Amino acid sequence: MNALTPLTAAWRDTQVDAGLDAPLAVRIHGAVDGACGAKTRRPLVLHLPGGSFTGGDLDSGLPTARLLAQSGAVVVSLDYPKAPAQPFPAALQAAGALLRRLRRARTRLAGAGTALWVAGEEAGANLAAGLALWARDQGLPLAGQVLLSPLLDPSMATASLREAGQGCADCAIARGWVAYLGRQGDHP
Repeated sequence: MNALTPLTAAWRDTQVDAGLDAPLAVRIHGAVDGACGAKTRRPLVLHLPGGSFTGGDLDSGLPTARLLAQSGAVVVSLDYPKAPAQPFPAALQAAGALLRRLRRARTRLAGAGTALWVAGEEAGANLAAGLALWARDQGLPLAGQVLLSPLLDPSMATASLREAGQGCADCAIARGWVAYLGRQGDHP
C-alpha cells in the first residue's frame, strides 16, 4: 500500500518517501476512501506541530490535527526534523518536499479539485508561514494558511511574549530559536 493511499480510519501513522535522504513520518487524519475520492472534495491540510523547533511530535500536535479533521479537512501531520540535530533549513525542506508530494496525491486523499492548506501551531506555525511563502515563490498555489500562536519573531520582542513571561533569554522558546537558527553571527 502506498503511504498516501486514502484511509477510512480516524488516523494512520505512516512513512512517506518525499525524495529526501530518509522517509518522512506522517499521521493522516480523515482521508476519504477510494470510492468517494472522485465525488467528495474536502480541504487537504499539511499540519506542522509546535515544540519550540526542538521538540513536539505527532502526538503533541494531535489536538490541533483532530480539530482540523473534525472541521471536515483531511489532515497530514508531519513529524519534521528537529534542531539542534537538524537546524534550519531541514524542517522547512522536509515540509516543502511533503507539500509537493501532497499536491500530486491530493485527489486520492481528499477528492478532485481539493484546496491545499498549510497549518501549524507555535514553531510549526513559523514553518507553515515560511512554507506558504516558499510555495508562492515555487508557483505552488495554496488556498491559505492557519497559524496558531506563531513564533515569527526570533528577537522575541513582542508584547504578547513578554506578557506571557516568555521573553527571557533562557526560556524554552529562546533556546529553541538558538537551536534552530544558531547564534546571530552564524548567518549571513
